[in-house]
Amino acid sequence: FEATARLGSYSEAARELHVSHGAVLAQVQKLESWLDTKLFVRHKGRITLTQQGQRLAEEISPVLQHLESAMTRARNDKRHTLVISTLPSLATYFILPAIHELHHQHPDIDLEMHYCMDGQYHPESHLVLCFHDNEPPDKDKYHRLFGGETIPVCGAEYLPAPQHDMTAEEIARHPLLHDLDRSAWQQWFAEHGAALAQKEFLRQGTVYRDFSLLYTAVSNGNGIALCPRILLQEKIRENRLIKLSSQTGNRTRAYYLLEKKSAQPQLYKPVITWILQRAAQMEAAAA
Repeated sequence: FEATARLGSYSEAARELHVSHGAVLAQVQKLESWLDTKLFVRHKGRITLTQQGQRLAEEISPVLQHLESAMTRARNDKRHTLVISTLPSLATYFILPAIHELHHQHPDIDLEMHYCMDGQYHPESHLVLCFHDNEPPDKDKYHRLFGGETIPVCGAEYLPAPQHDMTAEEIARHPLLHDLDRSAWQQWFAEHGAALAQKEFLRQGTVYRDFSLLYTAVSNGNGIALCPRILLQEKIRENRLIKLSSQTGNRTRAYYLLEKKSAQPQLYKPVITWILQRAAQMEAAAA
């Protein structure tokens, strides 16, 4: 009755309430029978409230609106905000491509996401997604996600896919793109092209402090970059990035999930479980 009175239409009330036109009409008629009075009259194809109907609507509408507000507040009181700090690379290529799954499985959890840069993360973070080149300092708080080893790649239009692994000498003929600093390429050549490890070209080239910048540069044909194999496996499979060599760098690196705030760990355990399952799927797909 309230929806029909407010909207002036059985059909509109039915749409709002997600029931049939007939169901609304039947309920209104039952109410009229119980009150022993007409609430609506039809005039020229439209329904209007009777005097009694108008009075009833004015009295019950505020009550029902108050009830709806109370129920909304009660529902929102059960919602939780989880603060996550994450490396840009993990956000872009690990979390966000499947974030809809998390929202679907846990609709009562809201996320607040921040970038984790240079080891700094939001002070209110519950979870931090990061990497370590060696064992993390406090193993009990860290969950290993997957390995962070890198491989040489370039954009699809920069070079055709090689028939064999490019040698260090062949790679050295191209511009090298650097992530964070130039040490990764220096270490890669020390392991796979020792004769070139001390050459001047390894101390040159653009450094991209943000992985998104590095990915944009390499995918647009600006040179060759060392990129995380597991994180970018889909780009390689889709031939958007070209794998130039199977020789890996950063072999001791791994990505981790760090639990920071533990006041109410039960609130974010489902999210940890989802993140670990997703990591396992990505690692298995790259095996």
